[in-house]
Amino acid sequence: MSDDNAAGATAQRRWACPFCPLVCDHLGVRVSGNGTALVLLGGECPRASRALASFDVLAGPASPTLDGTPCSLDTAAATAAAWLAASRQPLFGGLGTDAAGARALYRLACATGAICDAGDGDALMAGLRALQDRGQFTTTLAEVRTRADVIVFVGGLPVDVAPLIGQRCGIGDPRGTAAPCRRARAAGE
Repeated sequence: MSDDNAAGATAQRRWACPFCPLVCDHLGVRVSGNGTALVLLGGECPRASRALASFDVLAGPASPTLDGTPCSLDTAAATAAAWLAASRQPLFGGLGTDAAGARALYRLACATGAICDAGDGDALMAGLRALQDRGQFTTTLAEVRTRADVIVFVGGLPVDVAPLIGQRCGIGDPRGTAAPCRRARAAGE
């Protein structure tokens, strides 16, 4: 096995795709042969491929700044710690990070009494309000794949948001482990 294949296999075992709600973990990523692009391994997903194409493989590390002026990492961290210590209720906004970053921010928010406001807060709050008002039932994709008699997508199959939803739910699985997809049409569709 070449070093390139070994690196691709390592990435494939450890990578969970962050580009849609499915968080597919059966795909992998490797740097292309010429070292300039990220390539999807182990399957096809148009959304993941488009998103990976937007990353610059050769991008360097971010440099800390303080009030727009470059500074050392130690200075930036010490200043941030002083500001958080002096704050009564800080606000962490945006939250454009991966799961590890969100866990770290959560611990920091708990330690400092901070409020976390995600970039798409309006959409998240609409879902949270529906959950508070009506309740929620969740399941895993494995349960859907092996136990669902009928799968109904109101408004159509959401392939623009989650391109592999049919595959992950087992729709069209030749082993017959999932029911065929029946599409419900919303009014005006």
